[in-house]
Amino acid sequence: MVNQDELAPHVADITRALKGTVDEGEVRRLLSNYVGTYKIPLADAKRTIVKHFGGDPTGLAAGVRKRIADLQGGEQSVDLVVKVLSVAPKIVTVRGSERTIMEGYFGDPSGVVRFTSWTATVPFEVHDSIIVANAYTKEFRGEVQLNLGERVRIAPSGEIIEVPAEVASRVGRSSAPTGSSAHGGKPLTVSQLREGARDFSITVRIGSVTERLVEVEGVTKTVYGGVCGDATGRLEFTSWHDHHLQPGDVVTIGGGYVRGWRGIPQLNFDERASVTKAAEGAPSNLPSVSELGAPQRLTVAQVEERGGAQGVAVEGIVVDVRPGSGLIARCPDCNRVLQNQECRTHGRKKGTIDLRVKAVLDDGTGALSVVFNRALTERILERDLQACAEMAEARGDERVIDEELRSRLVARPLVVIGNVMSDDYGAMLIASELQESAIDVPAQARAMLEDLEA
Repeated sequence: MVNQDELAPHVADITRALKGTVDEGEVRRLLSNYVGTYKIPLADAKRTIVKHFGGDPTGLAAGVRKRIADLQGGEQSVDLVVKVLSVAPKIVTVRGSERTIMEGYFGDPSGVVRFTSWTATVPFEVHDSIIVANAYTKEFRGEVQLNLGERVRIAPSGEIIEVPAEVASRVGRSSAPTGSSAHGGKPLTVSQLREGARDFSITVRIGSVTERLVEVEGVTKTVYGGVCGDATGRLEFTSWHDHHLQPGDVVTIGGGYVRGWRGIPQLNFDERASVTKAAEGAPSNLPSVSELGAPQRLTVAQVEERGGAQGVAVEGIVVDVRPGSGLIARCPDCNRVLQNQECRTHGRKKGTIDLRVKAVLDDGTGALSVVFNRALTERILERDLQACAEMAEARGDERVIDEELRSRLVARPLVVIGNVMSDDYGAMLIASELQESAIDVPAQARAMLEDLEA
């Protein structure tokens, strides 16, 4: 349902553009119908209504004034009243041609935002208080940025905008040059990083660095990725700028941000980040490069607290093999598991046969869902997919494979290695390797009985 209070300023905007020739109630009805019923984007709905009544859509204002802290990516038309904190020219290459643009930061009492003006001149200077109308936003590398395009309107503000020092200081933190000691933000460890984290600094050892080419807005860029970590864990990083990182470097990074996929955090930073290398030979309790390449031992409780992690090893006892294990059929188009020969996206399909295990691993601190792929399932069963399919066909029942998995896995102690993901259903370890565990199950059972008797 459409919030009529939120529509009110847009109704007034349309009415002004139509010079009062259409009843405001009719405008409200049409706008509510377009946005609420037909799900037409607000800006498009406004232009459509004005055109419908023979008006000029260019007379539409940007809409409701917003605070910087309330900006979201993908907004097509926003108004702000801000103070100019910085502005400078920048030469960029767009589709093979050099172009001069202007970049900088705006601020208001709620926050700061980076802006890009796609013209070489701007009608304002540092410290000016201005009205910015009809700008648009994009999200870039996890950050909302303001864009001043051809339709933007800039005017002096009748009010003086004051930006608190603690808010304005974020510009300095996020744009500190390479090698700066002004890291800013709260020091965190790898285990404390969560998706969306900003305004922090972190000290890690670089375990590996690779380069790859990506295309951003028609421009090919080199990005640098790899693995880094500290005593609490490891994670992947992506640097959108060449900070000349090498395996073995100990660096303190400020001005980065954390993105994630299904609970697995990834550290991102660019040319605005502060990246300071420790002096050679400086003492450190950080893991070595070889240690960063080995799986990190965690308990189930630690895994669940983090929500997601890469390259972990969890030791425990398999206490259950869940339905959906054994022989399964996957959609040939999207690889999803079919249910009664139906894919939830592509409908009825002739599936591709596969093997997997969905198990539960318990280490005394908690229970964790674990998924073994085809290769690991074949190792557990000591027969390949073809042999499993033939066995099921001979018995006339695919559940024979599921039953054998239960007999081989339940009560078996294992060390499972892989990545931990999380969603609305909790944490799940996607196994890449498994090893036999040295856990003495009978001894643990006797100890448990003694505890119960006591």
